[in-house]
Amino acid sequence: MQVGDLVRIKLTHQDPEFHFEGNYPPPESQWVGLVMKTEDEDEDVPDSDKCVYIKWCWSGRTVLEYTEHLEVIPCE
Repeated sequence: MQVGDLVRIKLTHQDPEFHFEGNYPPPESQWVGLVMKTEDEDEDVPDSDKCVYIKWCWSGRTVLEYTEHLEVIPCE
């Protein structure tokens, strides 16, 4: 994963019961985010603990997310 990649939450990490009142935010299956910054690569950090900063399109917020929860959306 690198800066500029479009990502989504892996199906195995989506919460099907996640919702707020009304239609906002959309279900996690519809979330698309842009990788804004990667954490410095540290060889001692296990893959399950590596993180990147993602700007979610639905909120415009940039948050820190575990890379193991995300997958890159392939460009076609």
